[in-house]
Amino acid sequence: MSAIDQLIEWYAESGAEAWNRDLWLYSRLGHVHLSDDFVLMARPVCREWTEEQILDPETMPLTGRANTWHIHLAIGDMARIIPIMPYPLKWASFQRNGRKLRFYNLNKILSHGIYTKNTEANSASRSH
Repeated sequence: MSAIDQLIEWYAESGAEAWNRDLWLYSRLGHVHLSDDFVLMARPVCREWTEEQILDPETMPLTGRANTWHIHLAIGDMARIIPIMPYPLKWASFQRNGRKLRFYNLNKILSHGIYTKNTEANSASRSH
């Protein structure tokens, strides 16, 4: 199943209104990548914000203050996240299935080459 097919399936549960809102917000205030093998919706945030601010796609950092890419949705090979971001930030955050918000230092990931490892487990990952 392609990443686009998985995206359609995922938003079928949330409805067209959620898809329209997310696509509009993340394309306007963040970054959207759609292809058959990888889907990403992310936006720049400040790691120092509260969890509520980070998870609210309408909260935006002051110019030049963002230090984290918050990944709202990712489907496909997670190794593709870093190379397609429009500009580098130190951190990445995500929340999976309502669990605790997690942060990863992208500088460490890049320096250790961890992001290049492609496993079957991460190829079907989704975060929200």
